[in-house]
Amino acid sequence: MYVRISEILDFPTNGVITLKIEKDSRFTFSFNQTLTNLGSTVLQNSIWTFDDTDPMYWVWSTSNIINGLNSSTFGVQGVFNTEGTSGTKVFTVILEPGSGGEVNITNNSNSEQIDYFTNQ
Repeated sequence: MYVRISEILDFPTNGVITLKIEKDSRFTFSFNQTLTNLGSTVLQNSIWTFDDTDPMYWVWSTSNIINGLNSSTFGVQGVFNTEGTSGTKVFTVILEPGSGGEVNITNNSNSEQIDYFTNQ
């Protein structure tokens, strides 16, 4: 799984950028700061710090500047345990309000859905 954060206006970020994903015990992963690719996706894991101490969220942060109209991407390698069921899981990434000097709070989250099935 990878996360790409984009600065969509022509202004560089300013200050610490913090992203959160709600924890789900069915998804186990490792965050490797030296990982540079996930498939064909180029990662900038080395500039991101992972914090697992929040009881509700996995948290990543960076103080590196993302220039206007550019992005930064980090990724994790993991396993999703279906626990013998089929269903749907939505992962939502949330940009903390004010992160990186953000002022437009209407576009600070993105969700992706996975459908999973029992292994028969």
